[in-house]
Amino acid sequence: MVTPVVPGFNTDYQAMYAALIQASLAPEQQRIQALTIERNALNSRMDVYRTLENRVTSLETSLNRLYQSDSVFGSRGVSITGKSHNDAAIIQATASNAAVPAHYDITVISLARAQRVVSDRQVSTTDALGLQGEFYIGGQGVRSVESATTVPGTVNGFGVNTAADAIADGVKELAAGTFYIEIRDKENVLQFRIVDQWGNAVTVRNAEEGTSGLTSDWQNLDQVAGTAFDTGRGLIVDFADMVDHSVSDAVTVAGTVEGFGTGAVRAGQSELTSGTYYVEVREDAEAGWQFRLVNSDGQTESIYDAGANDGSFTSGWQSLEAASSLSGDGRFATGRGLTIDLGMGEDGVYTPGTYHDGAAGVQYTAREVQVGTRGQGAAAVTYEPQGARIRVTSDQSLTDIASAINRAVYAEEAAVTASIVDGRLQITAAKANRAIRIGEISGTVLSGTGAQGLGLITGPDTFKNTSVDDGYQAPSAAVLTVNGITLERDRNEGLTDAISGVTLNLAADAAGKSATLTVSRDNNAVINRLEDFVSKFNALQAFIKVNTAVTPTGAGTYVRSQLSGDTILRSLRIDLYGVLNQIYEGLPPGAPDRLAAIGITIDGNLEVSISDRQKLEAALAENPGGVEALCGKVMKALKSTLQPHLGAGSVTRQSINSLSNQVQRMSDRERRINERMEQRRAFLEKQYAEVQVQLANMQYESRRLSYTFWG
Repeated sequence: MVTPVVPGFNTDYQAMYAALIQASLAPEQQRIQALTIERNALNSRMDVYRTLENRVTSLETSLNRLYQSDSVFGSRGVSITGKSHNDAAIIQATASNAAVPAHYDITVISLARAQRVVSDRQVSTTDALGLQGEFYIGGQGVRSVESATTVPGTVNGFGVNTAADAIADGVKELAAGTFYIEIRDKENVLQFRIVDQWGNAVTVRNAEEGTSGLTSDWQNLDQVAGTAFDTGRGLIVDFADMVDHSVSDAVTVAGTVEGFGTGAVRAGQSELTSGTYYVEVREDAEAGWQFRLVNSDGQTESIYDAGANDGSFTSGWQSLEAASSLSGDGRFATGRGLTIDLGMGEDGVYTPGTYHDGAAGVQYTAREVQVGTRGQGAAAVTYEPQGARIRVTSDQSLTDIASAINRAVYAEEAAVTASIVDGRLQITAAKANRAIRIGEISGTVLSGTGAQGLGLITGPDTFKNTSVDDGYQAPSAAVLTVNGITLERDRNEGLTDAISGVTLNLAADAAGKSATLTVSRDNNAVINRLEDFVSKFNALQAFIKVNTAVTPTGAGTYVRSQLSGDTILRSLRIDLYGVLNQIYEGLPPGAPDRLAAIGITIDGNLEVSISDRQKLEAALAENPGGVEALCGKVMKALKSTLQPHLGAGSVTRQSINSLSNQVQRMSDRERRINERMEQRRAFLEKQYAEVQVQLANMQYESRRLSYTFWG
């Protein structure tokens, strides 16, 4: 605090005025101190609730890891035993929940190898070779398509884009192989995508109008129908004009069938053929009002079963009420392209009719577009990419040629790398079991020998030096047998389709060796998750106990913990223990009905533990399904008990928000008090300064008069 100083005035008076100001403000300062203490207490309590929230969330996470759909009870472990020396290193394997527990005898006959080719030895690797010409590598001289399978009304044909900018930015040209144009019906919208020979979706141009970029997702067929669609990857697809299905010449029956339309064809179902269809209606003495769909010959058609509503189809009579209520608006989708707008009847009474007498009918025209997937009706084509073009000038050395090969851009899976070993140009395919495509466009840079060329090829894709001693390596697939079945794969690692649910990696020295792979339940994974659950459970319970405790200190006095008045938390603690001690019903025959039966118990200090690990291991070995069923019930019951304490609307979060609001209000009060104090201080300082000035003037006048009268 600063009190104005009046020159020549007694400093004792100034100190006195400062003390008076401070005394005047003391009550407000005491209020601020009280607010600060109370606010700190609220913040401390809020911190406890936040920690509680974290403990509850941690326990919930542990519960989810035990019983969610990708259950740890389905975890698989793998072990490998060999049949030959050093066999432990020949394979590595991991197994997902989808793997079938069994023994798998594996013999690796050969490993996948990348093709490696070499030229003749050159006199110098750095001097100019004096060669001129151009060659292609990593593909054909010109991209092309062959073996096309078209689909009438859907895909008319295929082509290639030969322009220099045919390949879109951000992608490579398509790999060599077969590609399929899949068509599907997505909620009555026809869509397409392109997949490779393994069924993987291929990234192509986004066909949506006004949209740039690339996508591997399904796209609407009407965006490309009747056009030559450039994929941006070298391939062009000539789509047919889209003729969609339609209805016409509808005859309705008031209150019974009020209209027709088109709808989706469900997966696995064939579309209705073009023709006239009738909705026959009858009243059954037991089943009530029913309907069915028939063609112009009176033959029943198989349509979606509204009564079952499980994806099945029926050609029998079915309930009008069930069908009309299925969608909520009376529109019944047959699942075969036709929809029927069913009426509500007059007071529950419909109009009966047959295909030749009074039934509602419609002319249905089927699509010309044909839905199809890879290997099941999809258009297909074999694509050959264009190789990179390398131009050689007379001033270039062998090193320059190798560098040019390495800088070139290649199609998907067609890349090569060049190196120089012992004065020879060595080219290696980046992908195993893929032949290097190469040929000359002009000159004899590759085929010539001596001063005329490198001596690498004798013709397109034909190599001069094919001896192993020369460094040549033929492309080959990995060949292995699994339980007697011979498999071939283009790679040695990441083999996910040899054994269902298992990923295999073949070691570099695996050829000619054997091993037995055993897939079994990974009970250790289950036990580890249960131990994590026990740890999180105990942490939460201990936290609640400590922070709700009322501890006697003697002489009738007590120390209350931060949340000692929170009865909801005390109830939660009791309820959680109750869930763990409960005997459960509705379990499979022979399943344990309580946690104690699998070695999980609560001791005298209310600590949960896996007190008998052998009992738990035995239960998992003898009845894993029963243990899973019991744990599922326990975990769901625990989560239900925790539910009021989870999420943004939990009681804990409400307490935190309430405390936060109180803290904010106290901070606002403190700010207002401080503002009033500062205003009061400024007023008093000004007032006392004026008094000091008046007193100083009086002293001055007194001295002047004294001097005047008395000298």
